[in-house]
Amino acid sequence: MSETLFIAELVRRTGCGLLLDISNVFVSATNHGFAARDYLADFPLDHVGEIHLAGHTRQADDEGELLLIDSHDRPVADAVWRLFDVVISQCGPIPTLIEWDSDLPDWARLKAEADAAQMIFDRKGHRTLETRRREDVACMTGVGEPLHDRAQTLRHAGGCVADAVVIDQEKSHG
Repeated sequence: MSETLFIAELVRRTGCGLLLDISNVFVSATNHGFAARDYLADFPLDHVGEIHLAGHTRQADDEGELLLIDSHDRPVADAVWRLFDVVISQCGPIPTLIEWDSDLPDWARLKAEADAAQMIFDRKGHRTLETRRREDVACMTGVGEPLHDRAQTLRHAGGCVADAVVIDQEKSHG
C-alpha cells in the first residue's frame, strides 16, 4: 500500500483532518526519486486543514548524490511554490504556515515569503482574511502550539519574535 493510500484510508476510517507539508513532500520526492506532483495527485487534499511551507538545504549524501534537508532556514524554493500553486488551484485557500526556525532573516524577507503565498491566493481569486485584515499576516513564535493558539497569543501580546509567518485563510464555499 502506498503512503498516500494509507493516509487516505486513515482519513476514511477516522474522519481526521490533515496537515500537508508541501516542502517535506518536495524534499522526500527529490531524495527518494518519486514525482511530488503524482504524490499530491493521490493525496486526500479535501481533508487538508493546514499547509506548511519551508526552505531546504542542499547537501550531498555519502555517494555524492544530491540530498535535500528540510531545514526551515531558507526561503521557500520555487519548485515548492509551484506545488503550492497546484494545491491551492485544486483546493482553494487553506491556512498556510511558512516555517523558518533558524538563521532568521530580517522582517522584510519573512514578509516577502508571506506576500508570495498571498499572491498565489490572489491570483486564484481567493479572498482571504489577510486581504481584509492585514493584522492576520503575522510573524509568529512558538513551537508545537496549534496554529489558532499561536494567532491568539500574538493578537493578545501585540507583537512577537519571528520563527514563522502565518497567513490565516478562510475556506471559500461557493
